[in-house]
Amino acid sequence: MGAPDLLTARVQAVRTLCPNMIRIVLGGGDLASYVPAGVPDEAVALWFRGAGPSAEPIGRNYSVRAFDTARAEMTIDFVVHDGGAAAQWAKRATPGDEVEISRPRSWYRPAPDTEWLLLVADLAGLPALARILEERDPAVPAHAIVEVIDEQELAMLPEAPGVTVDCSTGTGNGVAPSVLSDRVRAHPLPPGTGYAWFAGEAGEARQVRKFLRTDHGWSRDRLDAIGYWRVEAERWTARYERVQNELIAVYRGALEAGRSEKEASELYDDALERAGL
Repeated sequence: MGAPDLLTARVQAVRTLCPNMIRIVLGGGDLASYVPAGVPDEAVALWFRGAGPSAEPIGRNYSVRAFDTARAEMTIDFVVHDGGAAAQWAKRATPGDEVEISRPRSWYRPAPDTEWLLLVADLAGLPALARILEERDPAVPAHAIVEVIDEQELAMLPEAPGVTVDCSTGTGNGVAPSVLSDRVRAHPLPPGTGYAWFAGEAGEARQVRKFLRTDHGWSRDRLDAIGYWRVEAERWTARYERVQNELIAVYRGALEAGRSEKEASELYDDALERAGL
């Protein structure tokens, strides 16, 4: 570790929130230099040591649940599950453990004229969803569709005026097939100008994007659907590596042709789907 564009930090506190979620507070190091994105779904790449003295650093993207500028402390909530390298690190993390953190990026961009919000997340997207509910304009009603493993995980969402929640328990999240895209299709969209945000499994993100873009004719600026993880990621990656050069060329070609990053990403995802990925 030690890349010049990364900030160092150390674990300050570790707390179990519910059976499948651990909260870790980071501070110290260079974290006083962290500049928040000011967007509720901001995320950073977190780098930490793998198990064993000679293990290579492991990097994963995580939502910033909160950043305390006065204390220069960052709160990150980790989904814990069997087999995940990041989950295993979170389980064994103790105060003083060092990590490195990238600069933030974000996606949540409702237009000023947005009249209602459709917010969709599985357990991986729940920390960002919780922050969106806290920071959104309370005058704009929001409907959240969520998918959790255990009912206790719903306590992570703050109570907020003008918010309704549709929850599926025991589906998706690597334990069963997801129902998020089906729930989105079944939800009657209100009249007026809406904005949709999705954070969860990448295949479900694609289905929600296509449903709103194709079936409802939404423009790109009315939704952001972000794939946080993939079902059977190792098998997907092995297949992707066989065609990655051609797929990356689609994305780069779109940017070189003057397309926006969002449009290039959509064309890239369409190319992934054509490749069976």
